[in-house]
Amino acid sequence: EQYGAMIEEVLPHVLVDKHRLMPRREAVQRIHHPDDTSEGQAARRRLVYEELFLFQLKLQAYRSLNRKRMDGIAHVVDAESIRMFAQTLPFELTDSQKKVVNEILTDMRQPSCMNRLLQGDVGSGKTVVAAIALFAAVKAGHQGALMVPTEILAEQHLRSLQRLFEPVGMEVGLLTGSLTDRKKKDAVASLQMGLTDIVVGTHAIIQEGV
Repeated sequence: EQYGAMIEEVLPHVLVDKHRLMPRREAVQRIHHPDDTSEGQAARRRLVYEELFLFQLKLQAYRSLNRKRMDGIAHVVDAESIRMFAQTLPFELTDSQKKVVNEILTDMRQPSCMNRLLQGDVGSGKTVVAAIALFAAVKAGHQGALMVPTEILAEQHLRSLQRLFEPVGMEVGLLTGSLTDRKKKDAVASLQMGLTDIVVGTHAIIQEGV
């Protein structure tokens, strides 16, 4: 009642009209004091839309700024070696996997940092796509890292990647918080000396000194 008049509209009127959204000032009032259920739902719909819209704008602004920064690594990715590695896999890549692999490799060739979300159902083959990106990074003369949320997942992915990379002579290591100090030092030393091509681990791999 005191400050409602100070609530300004933040969405373009064309979007408010197009999606039949409640005006912002009214939505703030009705979310607290709806006359009925439908009014409360309409207010919530408006505020949810606004939150997601602004979040998307922030993401787009971030991507735009990120594309202008040229402080990433432009990987020299050899397409023929990628094809040969794909042939060593125990199965044929699906069309969807081939499509996203090509998109990721295109990103890796750019001097700006990649900002990409790969989405798929459980068992759809996301790990294999990640493995091909890791292979490309190592073939370009760098090391690769795969970070996962839990130590159990890290150990599972270690075994999976070892099976994929053993035939091509790439060394995969593990780095998690529960490793003994001795094993942790050995893992970090192996990374520093370039003996480990790819490291799998939890957030331990982004700690200072790794």
